[in-house]
Amino acid sequence: MPKQFLAVMKYEFISLSHEEVIQLISCSDLTVPFEENVFESVINWLKHELGCRKQFLPELMEHVRLPLTSKAYESESIRQCSRRVSSKKPPTNYKTASF
Repeated sequence: MPKQFLAVMKYEFISLSHEEVIQLISCSDLTVPFEENVFESVINWLKHELGCRKQFLPELMEHVRLPLTSKAYESESIRQCSRRVSSKKPPTNYKTASF
């Protein structure tokens, strides 16, 4: 399944449990054109049932390879997504963030 991430993302990703999302995005042989695809998938998964999934964001973000995203994407898109998910100020360190 990891090599078919983009196909899974379109059809099945939203219905996965948070454990399955973590298993998928942390897989070492995950192949995606851009790590931004993984980040956006996590945010879309989260927003699908925001009330009950919001608590998993910090744990999920530990498995998104943010250093592989472009600096421009990091500084703008990630902050915009964070604002949509949380009413709090977007964190600068997602590993230690509390939502």
